[in-house]
Amino acid sequence: MRIQKQKKHREQILWADHIVYIYPIFWGRPPAMLLGYIDRLFSKDFAYTYEGNSVFMKGLLKNKKVTCISTMKGPTGYLRLFLYNMNQVIMKKAVFNVVGIKDVKFFEFGSMETKKNKQEKSLNKVKLYFQTV
Repeated sequence: MRIQKQKKHREQILWADHIVYIYPIFWGRPPAMLLGYIDRLFSKDFAYTYEGNSVFMKGLLKNKKVTCISTMKGPTGYLRLFLYNMNQVIMKKAVFNVVGIKDVKFFEFGSMETKKNKQEKSLNKVKLYFQTV
């Protein structure tokens, strides 16, 4: 990521109270490109730091909300039953909680390639949520 773009994105993160990530689920997890972006953006002394000789990170992005909206070809039950909510574990526990963001909401929509009005119903759930936030 170019330095100017990274600086701009960090300013936007600091400015925002609520951050939204929209992405597909690939192989039960967020795409590598998204995780690489987060790796570069949420670096030491921006998103976290260490105090003294501690081996534990201290998050610097407190008091923010994150909403993750993800879609997948297969059913959402597959993620929960067979992959132990890998997407949520990665995004909430391994990324956002570490950098201090505790308020994380997920919308995971499965079987999105079928044509049974699922897309519209899914979008309406997200729309209703943002109308109340």
